[in-house]
Amino acid sequence: MTETMKPERTRRHFTAEFKRHLVELHILSGLIIAQVCAEFKISSSTLSRRIK
Repeated sequence: MTETMKPERTRRHFTAEFKRHLVELHILSGLIIAQVCAEFKISSSTLSRRIK
């Protein structure tokens, strides 16, 4: 029996300025959270938490 090893996932870190930009993009442009997340390849829960 062989074990398959999954590659380790690295955590991405975003600057406060980048996070603020994503929130502003959502609010000012009228894009829904899913559209912003798809464009920047982040999870919707990440942006939702930041908006709150």
